[in-house]
Amino acid sequence: MIKLRAFDAGAGDSLLISSDSAAVLIDGGESGAFDDHIAPELATGPQLDLVVVTHWDGDHILGIRNLYQQQELAEVRAPAVRFNHFMSPDLGTPAPSGLDVTISSVEDGSELVSLLRNREVDVSGASAGESIAFDDLVLSVLGPSQELLDEAESEWNEHIAALGQADVGLMAAIAAVEPDDSPTNRASITTLVSEPGGPPLALLTGDTTSADLIDQLVSAGIIGTWGCLHVPVLKVQHHASERNVTTDFMERVTADHYIISANGRHKNPDPSVLTLIIDAAVNEDAAIWFTSEGNTANQRERIEQARLRVEDASVRIGNAPNTPVEIVLTPG
Repeated sequence: MIKLRAFDAGAGDSLLISSDSAAVLIDGGESGAFDDHIAPELATGPQLDLVVVTHWDGDHILGIRNLYQQQELAEVRAPAVRFNHFMSPDLGTPAPSGLDVTISSVEDGSELVSLLRNREVDVSGASAGESIAFDDLVLSVLGPSQELLDEAESEWNEHIAALGQADVGLMAAIAAVEPDDSPTNRASITTLVSEPGGPPLALLTGDTTSADLIDQLVSAGIIGTWGCLHVPVLKVQHHASERNVTTDFMERVTADHYIISANGRHKNPDPSVLTLIIDAAVNEDAAIWFTSEGNTANQRERIEQARLRVEDASVRIGNAPNTPVEIVLTPG
């Protein structure tokens, strides 16, 4: 039996996939959300066998840093981390601190790799076509492709160069041209969760785009060029942002459970995407789950309004407010 738990990760992502033989943490969310919501749960659970960092944005990576820094979590830390980074094989020197957070995610990534190497954690990448297998749990890696990894490496190197500059104007310029559909997001590690030899049970999407996910599913032979996929669980990509979720994707990839990992920040979940999710849920008699209720008054209002829209559409909400997302993954 495979279980999925989606934590309140703030504006980010953090999911725990567990079976009788393995426990895999995918992303760690924001730092404060990790300390408040995720660390207490991990501290009482089994040792993690693997950590997957989908990409190096702070709302996915900072909780992983905390995991490997906090002594009280030493017993549960995984000995191996999958993370596509572009640091040299030596430990290297972390990038300068105190820079604008909008462009310093690569700084967070480089610091995490240094921390992991200092703790003698096995750090390796993951790309399309790979299978990460345990006795009763398989993560089939759909993406990123080598092309997307190359684009991400160029962005990494560009940001590293900017971090070493004193010219704030240059840094601001780089930040200004980075859209949601960025090389960093598109190079997210995306996976299908299954039992060995079994059908897909969950599609975990990171922050990638609908078009890239469709391409990955086609390349993997999961769907034909015009085909569709139904999974028990879909973690909606990029916190249900309208820049990453399209009508075509929501019509072609359907689920019994839709997980929205967002806390109202950055206007997520976007109203237009929420409409797509509601329409899909109505068609599939599915449930919608919310990982967070928000921290500020504006965030809480946005999530409350999202819940009301789901209820008004007579769609089931899987979890009550401030209740964790916990789903047993079973074939549909």
